[in-house]
Amino acid sequence: MESCPAYLTDNRWNIIAWNRPACEVFGDFPAMEELGRNLVWRTFMVPEYRRLFQDWEGIAKRSLAQFRIHYAKNMNDPWYNEMVARLKQASPEFAAWWQAA
Repeated sequence: MESCPAYLTDNRWNIIAWNRPACEVFGDFPAMEELGRNLVWRTFMVPEYRRLFQDWEGIAKRSLAQFRIHYAKNMNDPWYNEMVARLKQASPEFAAWWQAA
């Protein structure tokens, strides 16, 4: 996958591996702090993602729905509750869509 942007995530949606094209398209992963490499956080909190994706709202809502499935499976993991709380506080869209679902 040398010419296609690709990355791998863990069960918390942290981007844990990537190739050079992924950095060129999605950002400089090696330079980011841990929170900055979280896919859900990036979707809602990185302004460049809103411009990068033509249908950002649709992508963000689908990401939230998929994240909610992971959240339901890992409700005993404090990390999930902390991440949801942080996103609800930081992103009006996340807060509204999380509540509406």
